[in-house]
Amino acid sequence: MDSVKLANYYKKVADLLLAFQKHMEIVNGDYIAKHLTGYIFHEWITYRNPDNDWFAKDYRPDLDEEAKALLCNPKDKGFYVYVIGTDRVDGYVTSLIDGLEENHENESYNEIKDNESLKESISKWKKEIVKGFDRKAQIRGFVRSIGLWGEDGEIVRRTVESMANSILSPNDPIDYSEFQYKGMCFQIIDYLKREVRLKSINGLFGEYSRYGKINPVLPNEASVSIPSRTDASASAYSIVEIGKGVFDSLTETKCIYLGDSVRKIEWSFWKCRKLKAISINNDFYQSIGGVLYSKDKKVLYAYPNNHGKSYAVIDGTEEINRFAFKDCEMLEELFLPGSIKRIGINAFYRCVNLKVIVSKVPKEEIQFEGYVGDYGNVSPNWVIIPNDY
Repeated sequence: MDSVKLANYYKKVADLLLAFQKHMEIVNGDYIAKHLTGYIFHEWITYRNPDNDWFAKDYRPDLDEEAKALLCNPKDKGFYVYVIGTDRVDGYVTSLIDGLEENHENESYNEIKDNESLKESISKWKKEIVKGFDRKAQIRGFVRSIGLWGEDGEIVRRTVESMANSILSPNDPIDYSEFQYKGMCFQIIDYLKREVRLKSINGLFGEYSRYGKINPVLPNEASVSIPSRTDASASAYSIVEIGKGVFDSLTETKCIYLGDSVRKIEWSFWKCRKLKAISINNDFYQSIGGVLYSKDKKVLYAYPNNHGKSYAVIDGTEEINRFAFKDCEMLEELFLPGSIKRIGINAFYRCVNLKVIVSKVPKEEIQFEGYVGDYGNVSPNWVIIPNDY
């Protein structure tokens, strides 16, 4: 990009940021709550199941006429908040309001009762908006909508982000590498390769679809899946890392399926009290009977909390990674193969019921970094057996 084009581009960006600054003076959590309303969409469908009637009924959030006159594109049939004087949309606000929609599948329409229920929903929505409105997320979403990629992508990106902080958030700089998608929080770790780390699975609002409510992408259910990409578009990011503590809220989950793109996992399973299996098979990891190993089977990375009372580490394993059995209170006995060489720090932290470790290798010959930690009395008996046993 030549200097003239670059200068024109930066001027356009500055104009957009100044327009958005004025937009934010109007649009915030209190404004939306004050002007939030809703309507009921319903229809009767019979083709789903010929033996039963099937009803579709949604409580859909909307803005009142005053807000629409100021903020909504009249050509659009639905809700559409745009930044006055530009062709840009406040994507954070639109997603936030759309995410409030409630679907009542298979419930027939009752005008009186449903209107009363809608009033209750609107009241609830307003409280959620006021409590959960995130100004940084609003700014971050808009800045990311400005095309930051091109011949000089990295330089342009940094310059635009610096301009955005200067205009929109001078006293509290924003990390623009972070963003949310469908209830998950990501951090970009490589812009050129379009790779991200999953930092959190707990979004503010759930996601919804036309034919039934979709709960937040990773609800606390028996089975949970991590996708390989943030979405199906050409500009999607590959999810290559799982951050520390991502799955802390999944206390009821029994199986976690990880996307094939994942190549680094920080310890993140220890609060999953009912977890029985971690499932993945790619060039970096593989699941063996639900236990997470490296692809070459030389490293045991994670043992699910509720996998079982007794476990035999597979032959060929050379290392038990740090925290691999962390907080596995169910575990009572562990069998180590003759190939084991190292046990990482606090690999057995809080394994308070671990009574015996049966090993083909003397403890003294293993690079052992401890299992007591600062909680619980973890002191299993070591039983040495012959290597050919």
